[in-house]
Amino acid sequence: MKLSKKLLSGSLILAVAGMVLLFQPLTFAVKRGDEVLNYSQSTEAAQLGILNGIGFVDIKYTSGKEVIIIATLELSGGSSSEQATKREQLVLVPIHVNNTLLVEAKAKDGKNYWTWLRNNLNADKTRINYEIRVPESIKIVKVYNAVGNVTATGVKSALDIEVYTGHITGTLLSPQNYTNSITYTGNINMEYSNISNAALLKSSIVVGNITVKMPSGSNYAIDNNKVDPAPAKVDDVISDENINRVREWLLSTQQYTENTTTVANKASFGTVSVR
Repeated sequence: MKLSKKLLSGSLILAVAGMVLLFQPLTFAVKRGDEVLNYSQSTEAAQLGILNGIGFVDIKYTSGKEVIIIATLELSGGSSSEQATKREQLVLVPIHVNNTLLVEAKAKDGKNYWTWLRNNLNADKTRINYEIRVPESIKIVKVYNAVGNVTATGVKSALDIEVYTGHITGTLLSPQNYTNSITYTGNINMEYSNISNAALLKSSIVVGNITVKMPSGSNYAIDNNKVDPAPAKVDDVISDENINRVREWLLSTQQYTENTTTVANKASFGTVSVR
């Protein structure tokens, strides 16, 4: 692995350039301080998994061949010493597991960063925001964001998103095989531009509203029995137990077969609109 260092005021950037699937390059950056580290490595993945605690995740389609992931650590409170510790403890390097490129913030001891913060400092006023650009070579994008919004624009991959507190918004989607959106508290808004390659489009929510906008003139069936159960209430979204559950889910792969595109929605305390 090649390693070089540069200095950049206000940011620490770890850039990972490698090969994804059909020799697709990957760029990975983390901004967290004054130092710049550039890595080169080789990887293959058809699936991307993001495990985040607090922050936003923004996913957009790119017509190019490069997968781009930029993670930014934001600290808005606490002493200068505490902020320095939070920056120093953040280790964010993607790993390749079972055909999945897994991105999870870790502490220096290898534990999940958010769990480490909870046990040793606090996660107050700490956010990691992700900007992700995916080409069609990534077939499935899976995201867990405990607290914060997730947006997806123009994405052509399958989308599997779970949020505990926050909104999920999809715009101009043309997914491969399926989308699955789950949140405990928030709203889900999904707009599709093309569903010709979609088998199942699912949304589930406990408290909030679901709005689904289908392409004009498209053919689809509604079968709400095929929706996944709404997430159970979790006392600690960054507990070891929940993080282990999420990590296992991010590394799993789903595939659906339907005779026609099927839409399935459930809101325990809220409204559902499909049009």
